[in-house]
Amino acid sequence: MSNQASDWDPEKARQITATVLQQHPDLCAVFGHWDVHAMGAGKAVQDAGLADSVLVYATGGGDDVACKAIEDGILDREWSYDADGQGRDAATMIDLILQGVTAPDGAMMMVPSPLKVIKAGDGYSADLCFKP
Repeated sequence: MSNQASDWDPEKARQITATVLQQHPDLCAVFGHWDVHAMGAGKAVQDAGLADSVLVYATGGGDDVACKAIEDGILDREWSYDADGQGRDAATMIDLILQGVTAPDGAMMMVPSPLKVIKAGDGYSADLCFKP
């Protein structure tokens, strides 16, 4: 329905989302790429009294601020890139390449870097987020 840049500004994201909610009363979800500005969108959803009917999803690094936003109902779910883990996985790949390791049959070499989903409810723990 809408794809608008908030320029990484939570307040701008809040304003944009408030407008979109008025224009599209049947909106069921908001997705923000990066949790900090998505929190502004989540606040707009809360302000409109729609937290029970509009889901707010974000991607991000999974720090303790994101967990607090999930606990407070500002974000419903975060797909955490686990930045520390990605750094480790990139270093592992570089190490393998420097050792001359190749994948069988010319396939692409991969070192999985898992994505962590953080959400309220069963299985939630503040330990899922890191403290910078």
